[in-house]
Amino acid sequence: MLYGAGTLALRRTGGATRIAGRSGGQRDAIVLRRYKGLQGIVVAVGMAAFSECEVALAMSGSRQQKVSKMADGGEPAPQARVFGVLPAAGRSRRMGQPKLLLPAGSGTVIERVLETWRACMPVVVVVVHPQDGALAEVCRRCGAHVVVAQPPPPDMRASVCCALDELRRVYMPHVEDGWLLAPADMAGLSCGAIQGVLAARRQGGPEILVPTWNGRRGHPVYFSWRLAEAVAELPAGVGIDALVRAGPVREVPAADASVLADLDTPEAYEAFLRAISGVNSG
Repeated sequence: MLYGAGTLALRRTGGATRIAGRSGGQRDAIVLRRYKGLQGIVVAVGMAAFSECEVALAMSGSRQQKVSKMADGGEPAPQARVFGVLPAAGRSRRMGQPKLLLPAGSGTVIERVLETWRACMPVVVVVVHPQDGALAEVCRRCGAHVVVAQPPPPDMRASVCCALDELRRVYMPHVEDGWLLAPADMAGLSCGAIQGVLAARRQGGPEILVPTWNGRRGHPVYFSWRLAEAVAELPAGVGIDALVRAGPVREVPAADASVLADLDTPEAYEAFLRAISGVNSG
């Protein structure tokens, strides 16, 4: 019998229970464990892209229910996840040309960006403009979860709403989860800078964490999943930075200055190329 659960499919074959699903763009098949004490079949799905058991489903006939606590033996609830959110639907007006497919070392800007993010977390959602088919294809090849925004988002906040809606639909986040937000053009952002924010999240505290370098705030910014609804409820014309200004916020000293650098202008792009090629800019 086959049960559908978002992007998951549960199949009984020969007495073994297996699941096929999508996680981070990869298709996996995982043997499931059974638990007693809950109605129907309770399964723990250890998606290969996650380090811990991430999803629990209680199934009884055609009814499906997500559960947040394991039964039998007091096993822990699923470990909190953090999703990457990269808005990439802008038109690069200040750059004067589409910047995410510009050369950057041995690849392109977006390939360099996604290489870093994918080394830090399994799920990275990239929101692209419907006219950017080539960009969407490159992102998919890099293992990103691509959302083609329809209609085209008018601003970053709209792009972020598209990403959060997709996360709800596919990954069913719970309140312990969170998301990291950064512009998609931060090609110099280091894995250490991302990991620094993730480490601060594990210490608890406010629902917003902002990395800083020499007193300046940068990206990626961490938001608790509880704030996902607040994004959609912001008044028209108000950006996500309003949530950061409202706080409470904890500033996290960054591992390096890469939390400040994006590629908004041709001058910034040239400086980035000099930096990665080892050429001293003077």
